[in-house]
Amino acid sequence: MTRLRIGVVGGSIAGCAMAIAGARAGADVTVHERSDGTLQDRGFGIVIPPPLHQELVAGGYLGADMPTAPVATRVWLARAPGRRTARELARQQAPVAACNWGLLWRALRANAQGGTYHRGRPVGSVGRAASGGALIRTADGEREYDIVVGADGHRSVTRELLAPGVRPVPAGYLVWRGTIPATALSERSAEGARLVGLGRRLGRAFVENTPDWPALGPAEVEALSRAALDGDDSYLYGSVQRQ
Repeated sequence: MTRLRIGVVGGSIAGCAMAIAGARAGADVTVHERSDGTLQDRGFGIVIPPPLHQELVAGGYLGADMPTAPVATRVWLARAPGRRTARELARQQAPVAACNWGLLWRALRANAQGGTYHRGRPVGSVGRAASGGALIRTADGEREYDIVVGADGHRSVTRELLAPGVRPVPAGYLVWRGTIPATALSERSAEGARLVGLGRRLGRAFVENTPDWPALGPAEVEALSRAALDGDDSYLYGSVQRQ
């Protein structure tokens, strides 16, 4: 009996999880990842709801020894203009298992060994075969699958086939997300003051020269960040960082 053929577009977190699920269901799974490098160093923090984390560990997707940092409470702070201290607005119970994106990807990738994982294999388009199956087209040609799963982010070629009129729209606000050393949390420290200044400079540059965010990939965002910071090191999302 021929096994079900599943093609996965994108080899990040969702793609690896799909590869694990498909292989365990007995399918022949092939993952197409456009990047030819490892993805383990992309991104910073990611949070997992505790029930989902327990389910992933119980299901063998993640190992129980994967490091996480349990967080139970979210604190909302505000600071009046010109003041150096902040006041607490609210304290919200929000239990999560905080993790690093790279750790999560490595754990899933290590367990996605039941199929084929292609690096440097960008998918040009997804279509339908005359037989009724689904086609994945790459520079190497096209291959037919019984099922194609789109796990390829905001510029998804799979979404382009299923919902061609849908386009991502900027939310209208800027979030500067990253991790910083605990010693830099105080604005009174030299490093803390420098980070605050860099954040203001980056925000001002992005607001005054609004990029076409939906059209940008990680490399373009990194280039914009570097240009806005004029060569300064920072703990920004992506590879613009310093250990």
